[in-house]
Amino acid sequence: MKVYYAHAMWLYGTKREKEEQRQIIRNFPKCTVVNPGKLKQLEDNSMEFYKNIVAGCDCLVFSRLAGRVTSGVGIEIKHALSLGKPVYELRSAKLFRVKRPVKFLSREETRALFLKLFHSN
Repeated sequence: MKVYYAHAMWLYGTKREKEEQRQIIRNFPKCTVVNPGKLKQLEDNSMEFYKNIVAGCDCLVFSRLAGRVTSGVGIEIKHALSLGKPVYELRSAKLFRVKRPVKFLSREETRALFLKLFHSN
């Protein structure tokens, strides 16, 4: 079973990312976690690259950043749901099934959140 782990880019390589992956494996013991932060894109820097990866997975697990769903994660969730794939939100070390699209930030709002969280004094 392949589980796509949708999360904000700013979590790539962090302790939180590692812990969230452990939680996914705890919930799906024999799964392979597909982490977009570890995927090597060629020259395609569009969401189509990630949507194609989502399409090849069995389900999607996502997390929020500061209680918000960032732009890319929201697009991945919407795509997985459109394909009929199970989608789960990872919250407080538990998985919650999501059957409808979630509200997510635009690219501009995502950038503003990043600046607020990681570049504030």
